[in-house]
Amino acid sequence: FAKRSTETPQANRLFAMAILLASSVMFPRLVLEIAFVNQALMRHIAVPLGVMGATGFLLGYFLYRRARDQATGEVSVRFDNPFSLQSAIAFSLVFAVILMVTRLATTYLGTSWLPVVALVSGLTDADAIAFSISALQQSNLISLDWGSFNLVLGAISNTFMKLFLVFGLGHRVLFRQLLVSFLIITLVAILTMVFSYDLGAIFLK
Repeated sequence: FAKRSTETPQANRLFAMAILLASSVMFPRLVLEIAFVNQALMRHIAVPLGVMGATGFLLGYFLYRRARDQATGEVSVRFDNPFSLQSAIAFSLVFAVILMVTRLATTYLGTSWLPVVALVSGLTDADAIAFSISALQQSNLISLDWGSFNLVLGAISNTFMKLFLVFGLGHRVLFRQLLVSFLIITLVAILTMVFSYDLGAIFLK
């Protein structure tokens, strides 16, 4: 969508809506994925990620309404098949590397470095760091609150990586529209974490 925005800038609001909705789906998807492997952790991340997803969907609807109200004609956009074996293999390799790096960092650097790992890993893939954190929590290496905090942190990091890709690949108007939306989602996430987790106990531990 970011690449297409430079070819068809008149459809920027529609592209922004599509990117925002696609990005927002990640939050409930992470909750669902973790529910299959770690229900205790799932209950701890459900509220922050659920609120982030709901905020993204509402902002996407707002962009849709604005795009519809200002529509001046049909826009033709060509799309390629997004599914390929190469993408699946690349995802598998990234997933394995993040799992290994997370465990090594926790073993040799301690759990206090987990936010750094979550932020860096989240830039590449939110799912891998989520499963890594779930495995650490199930091994009793980290607490539920600490694991939940870092999982949400990884999701926020991944969201800003998408924004960075839009900045590098897309139209500047598209970037400005998404910048406001992603900042709102991040602010909502931070406020929700403040009320959901005992951050004082986490950082003073």
